[in-house]
Amino acid sequence: MSGSDDNSTGGGFLECLRRAFAHAEGAVRCYLAILAAEGRRLVRGCMREAVWMAALVGVGLIGLALLAFGLATFIGSRLEVPGAGLMIVGGLMVAAFLVAMLVVKAREER
Repeated sequence: MSGSDDNSTGGGFLECLRRAFAHAEGAVRCYLAILAAEGRRLVRGCMREAVWMAALVGVGLIGLALLAFGLATFIGSRLEVPGAGLMIVGGLMVAAFLVAMLVVKAREER
């Protein structure tokens, strides 16, 4: 009787082992699909944030350039010397950049 029971359950030990491996393979595939979907979601979020930051930086730089040009034009018109405003504002911007660079280097050395 035990021989007929083994056949009725689907082939015995080897068949159970095959089913277990098939189930494990399906579980691994499902886990990898979930992991890939999560990775795609994270990448989309990071890309969305990077594009948003790039757009903000671009708009900020354009605004800063227009502000600097306007200020330079104003200073030049007050001094009544062509190009003086551009040189003054440009020199101040270069000086501010150099100070910022020195501050960053000083923090890195600590």
